[in-house]
Amino acid sequence: MVLSESKMETLIFNPTFKDRLFYDKYEYGLTFKLKHVSFVRGLSHEFIDHRVHWHNTHSPRRYTSTVDDDAKKNLHDLIDRLVSLGEHKVVFTYDHVYIYSNSVADLQSLSALPYAQDCWATQAVINRARDTLLLKNPKYQYRTFLRERFMTKENMNILSKFLLSRGDCFRITEELHRKLSKGNNFYTLSHYFVDHNNMQDLVMLQLVCPGIVRKTLTIKAK
Repeated sequence: MVLSESKMETLIFNPTFKDRLFYDKYEYGLTFKLKHVSFVRGLSHEFIDHRVHWHNTHSPRRYTSTVDDDAKKNLHDLIDRLVSLGEHKVVFTYDHVYIYSNSVADLQSLSALPYAQDCWATQAVINRARDTLLLKNPKYQYRTFLRERFMTKENMNILSKFLLSRGDCFRITEELHRKLSKGNNFYTLSHYFVDHNNMQDLVMLQLVCPGIVRKTLTIKAK
């Protein structure tokens, strides 16, 4: 497949301020949209053919469209492009793909693919010490992120009761507060977090819900 001349302009990398490189290894990242790109996971041409056949045969048409020949060719082409890259990491999420690399040229070539839609390039800019977070006028010393996981109704109720009853210890985001209050939510996502001042509060959280903590950052003033 020929690269699109109309998309060969220099890729602009938008700074993302972090405490480390992407995956502690890569300076640059690129994401773009491609329908059914999750079929590329595994980087297997046989797997793509299998998934496309299953999708077109069994998926309800009222929920999704079929994968036509052109779309299938794009998926196969992307595999060939990815395996020819230098060292990199690739992540698939629904209809988006994220590629992390230290090669600007590799990401530039991917962004020029005619089927790569809504490209967005980023550059990791390290502006603070590891495991720290910079905020204006911080009111708390720590930010603890929760681990993404499914939970039993009983364990979710325990977590909800613990956090919602300790407003003097934890600052909970509106999104997390809403999820905890609904009573019918049985999973946590990796971007959920709570702010707190005492590491003993974190110890109690881990005792109440073992394995729920993903990481804790120290908050510093900008």
